[in-house]
Amino acid sequence: MKRVSMCLLIAGLLAGCGAGSGEGLDEQGLPQSGNGNGNGGNDTPPEPGTLAQLQADIFSPICAQCHTGGAAPEGLRLDSEQSSYDSLVNQPSGQQPSLLRVAPGDPEASYLLRKLEGADGIDGGQMPLGMSPLSATRIAQVRDWIENGAPREGVGESPTSIALQSHLSEPGVATLRFSRPVSAESLSDAVQVYFHNDGQRVLASPEQYALSLQDGQQLRVHWHRPDYPVTAVEVVVNDPAVATLLDQQHRVLDGDRDRTEGGLFRHEISF
Repeated sequence: MKRVSMCLLIAGLLAGCGAGSGEGLDEQGLPQSGNGNGNGGNDTPPEPGTLAQLQADIFSPICAQCHTGGAAPEGLRLDSEQSSYDSLVNQPSGQQPSLLRVAPGDPEASYLLRKLEGADGIDGGQMPLGMSPLSATRIAQVRDWIENGAPREGVGESPTSIALQSHLSEPGVATLRFSRPVSAESLSDAVQVYFHNDGQRVLASPEQYALSLQDGQQLRVHWHRPDYPVTAVEVVVNDPAVATLLDQQHRVLDGDRDRTEGGLFRHEISF
């Protein structure tokens, strides 16, 4: 009865419901070594995000508990690589039909990722329903596959990209999100903060802002306003005239999201 109820609740997308609890597995049916929901002792990064890896690590042991065979809820079958591909990629979400379950090359617009992350604006709860969320490593694996174009085979070739996650004018904070982990060593040179006033654009000194990188993918830029009036703050990343940012595969960031390496990312906050 419990399993039937969970299947009905997740009919709009996917969920891990009723996962087995065999010997050596956690509540999501994954090895207790830590590659599952992050409660294990050693969350070793998996292979680069591919459909084959997602199928083996997430879809088959978790999602296919309900989403299997011809009677899969909403026709969303996740019991094989081909079924998962056909059901997810470029397919509208049952809960929010204006969004695709997987929008190739655009993780932020993919409803699958929003549900796994428990993002604002989703219908229902975070997936897997009723269990601990997937670990950051597993979610990054899904994000990586989508960012690379959600290929049927292989990892794809799209470079790491960047997007604004949030910003607050008071206190001065902007949070940026990379599609996969970046190199902390190249970060400080590749990020600049500018203050705008009366048509002037003044480069902030290193003492006027701070950078904080979490999990290699979330960058927090925190600035302190100078003692003169400013009308806007500008955050620049990957300016080729200054310094470029590398990901952990030593590829240059795709700052302008044109799916090729290079290009400047810029965000301005006006007051």
